[in-house]
Amino acid sequence: MEVSYYFSKLIIMVNQMKAYVDVVTDQQMVEKIMRSMSSNFDYAVLVIQELKDVRTMKIEEIVSSLETYELFAIERESKRSVQQAWQA
Repeated sequence: MEVSYYFSKLIIMVNQMKAYVDVVTDQQMVEKIMRSMSSNFDYAVLVIQELKDVRTMKIEEIVSSLETYELFAIERESKRSVQQAWQA
């Protein structure tokens, strides 16, 4: 899972940042997550930005939203593969 892998790497980076900076806010983390996701998540990030208040969003919320999108995309791709197999 791309999101969970990315999130674990991000937590490591934040812990390193905390050694140099007093406070790393959830808002900073959420913005960092949205800026640095791969292009596969462009639509999910856009929807999150449009429908949710990113300034008050918690890290767990954005990770959950992105994981949900990722699972949906995987399921959709799986169904598409099965349909293509039946058509062949």
